[in-house]
Amino acid sequence: MDNYDVVTLIVAHIYKPWAHWKERPRIASYAPVSRLFQRAVESITFQNVTFPDDSDGQARFAAIFCSSEAHRRAAVRVVSVDVGLPCDARSPEEHGRNEKHLTSTVSSLFRQLHGWEIGRPDDDLPERFTVVVSCSVPGSHARDRRPTLNQDDVDRLPAVRYVRRPKVSLANQRTPHATCLFQLAAHTPNLRDLDVEYMDGDHDQPRLRQEQYSALARAILSLRGKLPCLDSLSVFRNGGDTPINHSFQCQDLEEQGVDPGTRAGEGGEAVDTPALWPSLRVLDIRCGPVAPGGKWYSTGNPNDIEPRWPSRPDTPELQEDPDLYFIDPRIANAPNDEWPQHQWRRRLDPDTFDPLLLAMVAARMPMLRSGDLQINMDYDYHWASFWFGDPKMPRGYVREWAVRLANKSPWTPPAGLSMAVDVDELVPPDYL
Repeated sequence: MDNYDVVTLIVAHIYKPWAHWKERPRIASYAPVSRLFQRAVESITFQNVTFPDDSDGQARFAAIFCSSEAHRRAAVRVVSVDVGLPCDARSPEEHGRNEKHLTSTVSSLFRQLHGWEIGRPDDDLPERFTVVVSCSVPGSHARDRRPTLNQDDVDRLPAVRYVRRPKVSLANQRTPHATCLFQLAAHTPNLRDLDVEYMDGDHDQPRLRQEQYSALARAILSLRGKLPCLDSLSVFRNGGDTPINHSFQCQDLEEQGVDPGTRAGEGGEAVDTPALWPSLRVLDIRCGPVAPGGKWYSTGNPNDIEPRWPSRPDTPELQEDPDLYFIDPRIANAPNDEWPQHQWRRRLDPDTFDPLLLAMVAARMPMLRSGDLQINMDYDYHWASFWFGDPKMPRGYVREWAVRLANKSPWTPPAGLSMAVDVDELVPPDYL
């Protein structure tokens, strides 16, 4: 054990995990003890760094991680990019300014990371390296003003072998457009895990939902053949609450260009092409009861279930100050996805759901070891979870699908598909 190893152990002891209520020691103050000590400190403090969104800060970042300081580059495992957008994007011109600023910042980071890997083989790159992108969207409820990356500029980016996992922040207004993650993934050939949590549009905003789903479909299909190392893919909806009014008819977006989720993997030229995801071992998809095209995956009889709230209740707090909490009666009484609260769709609709399941079963993923498709039908513990296998099962293992249906939700597998069906008899408590 040389001197550097000894000093590193000392630094690691000083910087050991502390309880969150205790003040963490300011380890950087120890760095001037010696160059050896400083290097040991940097091996810890530079594991998680932030990339600035201004040109001066980016120049300082480049100087700190210049080629002569290779040990600093080797210490980095997470790079966070928090882009402060310049305007509210209330007009197309302002939206374009935000998009330009986000694209410029992310492009600058990827070019710098590309410089880090020049002359280094893949086996000399870190096993774990994550890039996290977030952006502060001014204004409240700005889902429809979230920026994406300019595709023409992104197409000119170099491939970055350094990045093993790109992520986007999902903290309310800090979320970029849903396509950003896929745009970055297309330039990370060594990517292994792709966890996609996207913000969904409201059910009474069909234009926004159409934009989100169309962009997601195009982005996913554009990755075919570009991720030879992809091992795990997870797609999870975040936002866009499950409708509480199951009589609400979401607008049929198929008429406006949004295809059903199953159509992307069926027919056309894709039949004669190689596997869509040749290296994928784990697939995890979680969604709500409304299909991308606007149709319901679930069905039932509204007469079988009593409405929880047949109409919007009067709230005393709102009546105390009608000027401050005024709600237009035309809006309050109009049917929407929340009122009346009547969750009567408690079983899967074979006409809309079965094609989705069959497409997932038939997808060309020869290395797949574990698959999971979960749909939540309401807030009263009615859901369906389809799965098979285990990520660690040996190659050549016969896939055996199984399904668990919560709260006695009846369902029969489609013709030609054999699987074990487990009906959960747990009845939720009254307060759910």
